[in-house]
Amino acid sequence: MRAEDKVVVASLVLGLTAWVVDSVLTYFFIHPQPFWDLLIADVPRHDLYARSLVLVCFLIFGILVCRVLAQQKQALEEIRVLRGILPICSYCKKIRSDRGYWQEVEAYIRERSDTEFSHGICPDCFAKLSPPLPKSPADSEAETVDEV
Repeated sequence: MRAEDKVVVASLVLGLTAWVVDSVLTYFFIHPQPFWDLLIADVPRHDLYARSLVLVCFLIFGILVCRVLAQQKQALEEIRVLRGILPICSYCKKIRSDRGYWQEVEAYIRERSDTEFSHGICPDCFAKLSPPLPKSPADSEAETVDEV
């Protein structure tokens, strides 16, 4: 049985327990009727409304607790945190694992979290790594005229 189901069943049991306790108190302190009549058969209308309201409140509380538990469980499943100090190579940026093996940053983080990587190139690196673009034919003709 799931935890959420257990909470709903427990709230239902608590509501019914409150119903029985109210009947017992009424039996001993207020009405001289037989106990069974006060529990189910001959319940005054206002007591019936009050007991039903208490039962419904317990059930609503149980349902709300179930929702909170489900949200908390989902949030805990989504969170995987990297903590501590990572030994990283200052040149190639590989990370040393707990077993002493060096691996790429992407592989290390992917193994320890739910992170996926997409690769691109930033504008600064693109400017450093790309060859200069050839000049337009009009510019190269103007240079040859200037040289003569």
